[in-house]
Amino acid sequence: MASKPPTPPPAAAATGAAAAGAATPAKASALAAWLPLIVTLTLMPVLAWATMHFLVLPKLQKALAKPAVEEATDATDDAHGDKSEKSDKTDSHGKPAKADAHGKSDKPEKSAAAKKNDAKAKVLAPLSKVLVNVFGTGGARYLIVSMTLVGNTPEFKTKVEENKDQLLDAAASTLASKSISDLERLGIRNQIRAELVTVFNTVLKATPVQEIYLTEFAVQ
Repeated sequence: MASKPPTPPPAAAATGAAAAGAATPAKASALAAWLPLIVTLTLMPVLAWATMHFLVLPKLQKALAKPAVEEATDATDDAHGDKSEKSDKTDSHGKPAKADAHGKSDKPEKSAAAKKNDAKAKVLAPLSKVLVNVFGTGGARYLIVSMTLVGNTPEFKTKVEENKDQLLDAAASTLASKSISDLERLGIRNQIRAELVTVFNTVLKATPVQEIYLTEFAVQ
C-alpha cells in the first residue's frame, strides 16, 4: 500500500498563498504603466485626421480660392472702367460727343461771374493785438482784441501794413468806447466787427475790408 505524500506545514501554505496574491497586483501595476502609451498610440491617427480635416484643408481651400476672387474683382473693375471711359466719350444717346471747330468739347465752361469770384481770392492781413481800458471802470478792467482783416485785392495786405498805425488807433478808439454792459450784451462781437469795418474803410478807401476775424476777444 502506497504511502500518502507528506502534508506541508501550515506556514509553508500561507507563504504560497501570499506569493500568489502579490503576483496579481504586480500584473495590474504593469498594465497601468503601459495604458497611457497604448491610449496615445490609439488616438494619434484620430488626432492627425481631425487636424488635417478641420484645420489644414480649410486653410488650403481658402488660400486657393483667394486668387480666383481677386482675378474676378479685377476683371469687374476693368469692365466698369471701360464703360466709364466710353461714357465720357459719348453723349446721352450713345453717340460720340461733339467738338467745336477748335477741338473743344461741349462741356459747359465757368461763367464770367464765377471766374471773377475765383480771381478775387481772400487776402488775409493780421493786425496787432489791441489793449484798451473798458469804459467806465476807472482803469480797473481792460479789453484785449486780436483780429485778422480780410480783403479781396492783391495789394490789400500791403495797404494794411502801410496804414497799420492809423488802423490800430481807429480800433482802439472804437473799442475804448464800450462799457461792461455793452460787452455783456448779446451780439456785441458782430456789432464791433461792423463798426471796425466802417472805420477801417475810411482809412483804406480803395482797398476796403470785406470782413474781420476776431481771433481773440477777452475782458479782464
